[in-house]
Amino acid sequence: MENNNYPFELKAYDFSFKIFKEIIFGLNAFFIGFWLGVLKREHYHLLDSIYYNQTEMYRDENYNKRGLWDWEEKVLAQYFQQCHNLLVVAAGGGREVLALCKRGYEVDGFECNANLLKFANNLIAQEEFASHIKLAPRDQCPDSQKEYDGLIVGWGAYMLIQGKERRIEFLRQLRTQAKKNSPVLLSFFCYSETTGGRDFK
Repeated sequence: MENNNYPFELKAYDFSFKIFKEIIFGLNAFFIGFWLGVLKREHYHLLDSIYYNQTEMYRDENYNKRGLWDWEEKVLAQYFQQCHNLLVVAAGGGREVLALCKRGYEVDGFECNANLLKFANNLIAQEEFASHIKLAPRDQCPDSQKEYDGLIVGWGAYMLIQGKERRIEFLRQLRTQAKKNSPVLLSFFCYSETTGGRDFK
């Protein structure tokens, strides 16, 4: 049945639903934009800590033992085949580090959340791997006194660094610890003009 043949009630519903979604989208953008302008950097950090401390998924053994996501597998196969030692920044509860250890990589890691750090190191030790994740200041990659074949920034962590200058400085800190032509894996959400939503890159 073509749209022109739909009953008036269905046409009205379809039209009003589209308007409703546009209103919700606009209100959501206004809400986020307002609080982005009001909250200070230390507030964002506190909110981030509260979220990751209260979200049990990131401290769940099954989640952190599930391995790499499909898109991570593809990137690893395409760009990291010649790598032996890796640095994982924003290692979270250890999902990436543990999965990489199981694949035979030598892995070091940094994490700024002390609760996630403790969970990750306990999990990695239980699996009898030698890798160890160290505490790092937020939005920074401390000098590990080593050079790595490849660098991985934990899932979505790069987009949580506020401000262009801090993101650039973070990348510079990463660069000092990578061998020439080493691959770097970053992931982030971006706005999609085609879907009007978020695409993961």
